[in-house]
Amino acid sequence: MRVEQHLEQIVRFFEDCKRVPLTGKLLVDEDTLLELIEQMIRDLPMEVQSAKELYARRDQFVAEAEREAEALRANAERERLRMISETEIYRQASVEADRLIRDTHIQVHEQQMSADQYADNVLADLEAKIGRALQTIKNGRQELSGIR
Repeated sequence: MRVEQHLEQIVRFFEDCKRVPLTGKLLVDEDTLLELIEQMIRDLPMEVQSAKELYARRDQFVAEAEREAEALRANAERERLRMISETEIYRQASVEADRLIRDTHIQVHEQQMSADQYADNVLADLEAKIGRALQTIKNGRQELSGIR
């Protein structure tokens, strides 16, 4: 189960709790709350693993882009060498090879930045969700300590 679903369960749990008259405090079934929290804690490693897998895929994507860039560079170099005997053709091929190499480096850089940004956004989202979950847990514990 995802962290969001656990948080929704905890929120519903608190919404369903009865209030202690004249205090505004909640009457909480400690065992049920602890079970909800334990379920969320058990599932957190799956969320972290998903983030790690996403990060690993980013590395694979960047590595593939770099391999493609190297293949393009090697192809451009072979083409340049083939055309070396004719001055004008050589000049044109050299210009095009340089352009392809520049474009490929730019493209790889942009893809890497995009992949990094996406991974950072996913990790930031996960961090925020975990932070909210921890805050909910802290709030629940404060409520529990106020009732005792």
